[in-house]
Amino acid sequence: MEVWPYVAGLGTVAGLGYLTLFFLLLLRRRKTREGKLSLLYLGLSLLWGTAVVLANLQAILLPTVTEMAEHFILLFAIGLAVTQLLLVCLFLEFRVLSVAATAGGVWTAILLLTILQILGPSPPPHPLVQIAQGGWVVLAGTLTGILATALVRSRMAFHRNRALYWLLTTVPLVGGQALSLLPAGPLRVLGPPLHMIGGILLARGVIRYQLPNVKARIRSRLRSILLFAITAILLLGVVLGTEQLSDRMPSSHLSLVVVMAIAAAMIYLPLYQWLHKLVGRMLAGV
Repeated sequence: MEVWPYVAGLGTVAGLGYLTLFFLLLLRRRKTREGKLSLLYLGLSLLWGTAVVLANLQAILLPTVTEMAEHFILLFAIGLAVTQLLLVCLFLEFRVLSVAATAGGVWTAILLLTILQILGPSPPPHPLVQIAQGGWVVLAGTLTGILATALVRSRMAFHRNRALYWLLTTVPLVGGQALSLLPAGPLRVLGPPLHMIGGILLARGVIRYQLPNVKARIRSRLRSILLFAITAILLLGVVLGTEQLSDRMPSSHLSLVVVMAIAAAMIYLPLYQWLHKLVGRMLAGV
């Protein structure tokens, strides 16, 4: 079974997603610093996703093309991490913006020069892969630390909500980049689609100044999942109970099903209301 059509398909979907988000931000009349950095981020995301797809198409591409794409995955992943770090510093009004920009820019330039030297006639003996991955881990850890610090230390609910929003946005973004740094395989192919989900959240955070209440959304989703699970267990118990009783009772199977359905309907509404209150108490501190 050939895998390359699925690789190309997922890459095309992710690329179209990045292009759509890019043009949505590009067509905005008023472009802030955050908007310009977001455009840069989405452009780098498109290049990074293209490199990931090309590196996984060994079945139909020349080895020279796939090897070159492998090197540029590292470069674009570093560029994405640096740009995201700058975006977070802007949105959370951190004073380390200039320091992060200088350090990230210097590191990206050094990595680019090293990659260009590797593609030349005399590759250097430096372990580029380990150095680049280590630098990416440092940037990702710094980004996560800044967001966690802002979430813990912020006294205003508005700032805490923004920090929590960007922390949740960072999960698919960093996760997609991390998958792209793995060896060629099915997990790395999932990197661009996962990263695109984070790109959608990032674009929404740039377009809308007033972000949704993240804690309220989390509580609502958890409540729905718990109520769904409990309701499914109840219905499954009714079905299994009907099957067990139908073998032991002489009455017809249809009559037993009707009786069990009526009994379940009579207890479902008060049980649902009680479970709704119980789940609300359980999630009160979340």
